[in-house]
Amino acid sequence: MKRPRILLASYRTSSLAALRKSLDAEFEVVGLVSDYRNLLAKGLTAEPEVIVGSPDLPLWNDPTLKRKLKQLIPQTKVLLVSLDDPGSALSPLPARVHGFAVRRTTSANLVDVLNELLVEQAYKAAETAPRSKYTFLGSHDAAASRELTQRQREVLKLLAEGRTMKQTGEILKLTTRTIAFHKYKIMRDFELHNNLELLRLAIREHLVSAD
Repeated sequence: MKRPRILLASYRTSSLAALRKSLDAEFEVVGLVSDYRNLLAKGLTAEPEVIVGSPDLPLWNDPTLKRKLKQLIPQTKVLLVSLDDPGSALSPLPARVHGFAVRRTTSANLVDVLNELLVEQAYKAAETAPRSKYTFLGSHDAAASRELTQRQREVLKLLAEGRTMKQTGEILKLTTRTIAFHKYKIMRDFELHNNLELLRLAIREHLVSAD
């Protein structure tokens, strides 16, 4: 399976090294940048699916950068993550403009966060594009949308029990990205918006107990 391309942006060398170590196994890290010029240059040549950056890098607040990213690599998402420091401030932050998302996470679950972002991005693209272009999503009709497949039931049960997508994938011998695919297909089919609603569905389907 082709690995998604990730570009890392931070002015701290140690942060970049830690991020790369977390992501190398599942993603293709196409570059490490710490300034405006290199970010645009590397982004244009590598066309990464996601730019992962530190929120305290000042360049994110530059409106010119946001405009350039949208013009040059419109499909690339920018994920700003604050790693491993619950007390770190996430503000001031860039406005939620095109392509930007902000998360506080840990290096341990950063892979899960990125896979969710990528799968969510694919679903949003599929909603606005001809269905035939996204055949990997499979057929989608009203009847199927209200009935869980056996694989979906397995995934939903494990997630509802509190396991991460990585742990769920290890148990089912699937990649984390495949687990994210199943999770978001369930959410789309059943019109769910968050993990609490996923848990309620699992309870309603008698996959986990409400106790």
